[in-house]
Amino acid sequence: MAIGVRDIAWRALVFAALAAPPVYFFSIIHKYAANVPYGDDYSAILDFLLRYQDADGALQKLGMLFAQHNEHRIAFGNLATVAMYKLTGTVDFRSMIFFGNAALLGLVLVFYRMFHASGRKPLYFIPVVLFLFQFQFGHTIFWARHRSRTSTCSSSLSSLLVLERGRPFTWRPFSWPRSRRSRRSGIFASSRARCSLH
Repeated sequence: MAIGVRDIAWRALVFAALAAPPVYFFSIIHKYAANVPYGDDYSAILDFLLRYQDADGALQKLGMLFAQHNEHRIAFGNLATVAMYKLTGTVDFRSMIFFGNAALLGLVLVFYRMFHASGRKPLYFIPVVLFLFQFQFGHTIFWARHRSRTSTCSSSLSSLLVLERGRPFTWRPFSWPRSRRSRRSGIFASSRARCSLH
């Protein structure tokens, strides 16, 4: 059956409603994010990078990547910091803030795949997008260390989604270690995964 002009216009309107919150969200980040450290950025990023550069040998550097930071092991955050410095020669907190919040797009994708599998219309997904891309937590949105929080949620939920679809070996090498080595809350992904596998 051919799609009428009214249907095309309606789909375009729904798509625009879904796209507007993240577009506005990232435009605000682009406008107001500052290239300065804040809070844990001093110890988790700057101090870590200085100690990493002064480390003796590859083995010590590897140990520092997986070392404890407060109650977390932030290996993927440390890797991202080292990679940025090696590639650009600097630490750009604006880029860290942007890419950290970009993990919200991963959350949207995971939630939408769950939502779409239930057969619901995209129109009813708009509140989910509005809930995710809002500024209630502004103090973490503009915080470079915040990138590990949203990325942990995204990788944990993607792990569970893959498991629910019966592909545990796809899940194990990628999303699970990504969750476990971002923040302590990532360990709950493995606990939930064990329940899914039994």
